[in-house]
Amino acid sequence: MNSAIFLALLATLSFAAEGIDPQEIVRNMELAYSKVDNYRMEVEITKPADEGAWKEERFTYTYKRPNQIRIDFHKPHGGTIVVYPAKDGKVFLRPWGWRFLDFHVAPDNILLADPSGQRVDQTDLGLLIRNIERCMSEGRRGLLEISEEERSIVVEVLSEDLFRKGENTHYTFVIEKESWLPTEIREAAPGGSPKRRIVFSEIELNPGVKESFFRPDGE
Repeated sequence: MNSAIFLALLATLSFAAEGIDPQEIVRNMELAYSKVDNYRMEVEITKPADEGAWKEERFTYTYKRPNQIRIDFHKPHGGTIVVYPAKDGKVFLRPWGWRFLDFHVAPDNILLADPSGQRVDQTDLGLLIRNIERCMSEGRRGLLEISEEERSIVVEVLSEDLFRKGENTHYTFVIEKESWLPTEIREAAPGGSPKRRIVFSEIELNPGVKESFFRPDGE
């Protein structure tokens, strides 16, 4: 069989646990998120490093509608604060909490660069939900599998990479059934090599985050 025909056939296939509709998953997530004005959560990111080791990032992520983001790093660069958008529409960056090092940079500045290609203004749960829908629809490049666990729905799909054009990535999205919000993302190359794992924990929905929290020292 011609390889192009085989890939096209593969892209039409999906396997889902009985009674699970991909569109219903998206609708449930969108409905749950529509009730959230602000949230705070702990984020842990692990990525492959040299010689089979892993490197870890940990930070507190806070978001308030319509598009206010603050990231407080714990590891590495403990004390570093990132806020988007600053008053000038750029990203406010205070490395290690040192006020005399305050920067105002564009979201794609090298100081904020991530190997995944993801920018700070592409990190909120609302965008993630839209990206999950995209991976299961127009971005899909292979098999879609949906399974149900005791407390979660697991979506696995080969898709066009969400942040790097021309690349494909195998995504695993874990969605908690109680809140209908994503709690984990696993990314791997099409051949299976892991790229990164992102875990959201201690999620607080609508804790009443004030506008001033996104303006460090009156920034």
